[in-house]
Amino acid sequence: MARQAPCLLRYGGYTGPKVGQGFDCEVGPMINERRKHPRLKVSVPVEIHAEGGNAPLHCATSDLSLGGCYIESMYPFPAGTNLDLKLEAGGTLIIPARVVTCDPQFGNGISFLRMLPEDEVALAKFLGDVARQDLSRAHKA
Repeated sequence: MARQAPCLLRYGGYTGPKVGQGFDCEVGPMINERRKHPRLKVSVPVEIHAEGGNAPLHCATSDLSLGGCYIESMYPFPAGTNLDLKLEAGGTLIIPARVVTCDPQFGNGISFLRMLPEDEVALAKFLGDVARQDLSRAHKA
């Protein structure tokens, strides 16, 4: 049987390693990983509505997981800002979120606060499809 990458197994229903024993699909095992979910390098359109903001910001993710994402932006939001994200990943997902890191002139690390069960299933399926495509490309190279 072909060995599958842990990130693929994770999004295929496998519960994965415990926190602190994460796996980044780009670099392999990570001893001090704080994330609960593996992240994938994927650009997904996102519309961001900031708490108290007037106009939405349209941008894309640079990485994405079941627990959050990273958004590249020249003008990032301050850490602690509450957001509503409209994410186009396997359908349109509406996700309340919070900025956890602010990297001036680079972007924001964003943590998802909660998700509807059907949105979590759709995102997990989308991420599983991305992981399978990445694995297929890696085997062809």
